[in-house]
Amino acid sequence: MKNLFSVPALSLSLLALPVFAGEETVPTSSMAQVQAEWQALAGTFEQTIKSPEGEVIAQSAGDFALLKPKYIRWQTTAPSNQLVMTDGEYLWFYDVDLETVTKRDITDDIAMPMDLLGASLAELKTQYRVTELPDGFALEPKTSDALFINARVTFSEGLPVELAVKNQLKQDVVLAINSAIPESLEPESFTFVLPEYADFLDQTNPETTRGASDQ
Repeated sequence: MKNLFSVPALSLSLLALPVFAGEETVPTSSMAQVQAEWQALAGTFEQTIKSPEGEVIAQSAGDFALLKPKYIRWQTTAPSNQLVMTDGEYLWFYDVDLETVTKRDITDDIAMPMDLLGASLAELKTQYRVTELPDGFALEPKTSDALFINARVTFSEGLPVELAVKNQLKQDVVLAINSAIPESLEPESFTFVLPEYADFLDQTNPETTRGASDQ
């Protein structure tokens, strides 16, 4: 499975953000309330990846849906067609163009961009130093083996509108988000159906892994 931070729709190497060192600034109750006001989100995103020199090296777009705490659908539609889906128990990565599917267990790590959007402040604080900003919060991992150096989530009218991350390659990414609270979103909406023709790598049970020659 490709590292999700290197996939165009999910690469987190955002704006050259400041590193917040020293003591953690505990977010106020108002910011915690913003995070708690919604249980589900759906919308579209546009992502731009820049090199350390500021050159645009990749752009992608797609749509998403989130249902707290562990349900995610993240679909990249341009320039490639890729899907990341979590059904509450497993994470599925489906590369439509390459006709490959990977399945793995969901962990408690908050590492992918959609994890950052859906996690509560209490959950974020277990793995990151959190600094409240006037319109959101900044994150700095507590360990050196994290997939990114720092991140920032920006809110408008209670909803996330931008996620900015700088990854370990010092690439900068801006994820612009256009979202709304859906009228109805249930766990059943996050059920992944394995395509019959796809190569399948099952990291939870190698016996079910199959390649093109097995079909």
